[in-house]
This record gives sequence, C-alpha cells and structure tokens, in this order.
Amino acid sequence: FSFGTAYEDVGQLGFYAATTPENTAELMDVSSNVMMSMLDRVDAQEVKRAKAQIKSALVMNLESASSRADQVARQYLAFGKVPDMAELIEKIETVTPESVRELSAEIFTRNAPSLSAVGQLGTLKPLDQIAQRFLRRS
Repeated sequence: FSFGTAYEDVGQLGFYAATTPENTAELMDVSSNVMMSMLDRVDAQEVKRAKAQIKSALVMNLESASSRADQVARQYLAFGKVPDMAELIEKIETVTPESVRELSAEIFTRNAPSLSAVGQLGTLKPLDQIAQRFLRRS
C-alpha cells in the first residue's frame, strides 16, 4: 500500500509492505527498484489510469459529509484555499509521464529515505546501504 500526504510546504510519500523474515532483503530490493524505475520509465497508460482513479476518488468523496469535510481540509492545507472541482480536474489533466519522471527524480534522489521496520529484521540491510539504492544512476 502506498500513500501521499501533502501540506502547504512539505509532504510525505510512503508505502507499507509485509513479508516473511527470510524475504525482507528481497522486499527492500524490489521496493526500491520499483521506486527508482519511475525515474526512467513511466507508461502513458499508467498515467491515464492514475488520473482517472484520482478524478473518480474526488467525485466519490463528494458523496459523504465526512469524506467531503476531509477533502476540504486537505485541500485547504495543501493549497491554502479550496479549489473548485473544475480547477482540480484541470490540474490533474496537466500531469504527463515526463512530469511524473521529473517529480520522481526530485523525491527519490534529493534526500535519503526514512525507514521504519518492525519484526524479525535479521536480514534487513543497514539504512545507509538501503539509502545507497536511491542515488541517481548515471
């Protein structure tokens, strides 16, 4: 499961994953490879699907009072105002595979990642070794 949280001046991109203790190293390798692959290739169909999903979620959130209140609060925190639906959809439509690649490069290579892990972690590599996977490849 992955998630993003945006505020006016900061944000967080994270994911949850679970595996057996003996597969921990492989999980970290696969996860970092998936994240770093976004620097080089983002399929136009993936972007189209993601746009449709985001637009549907925005519309579906209008159906319940609590979801709408949550959406309004998040938009206010992220944008300092509550944009109307047409403005949000317009912004979503401007996303391109190239803009996703550029943002991925900024997110995944600017700072070392943070890591929180729980369980039998004997096969988990040290954070500095995991962070090395996020250095931009030449």
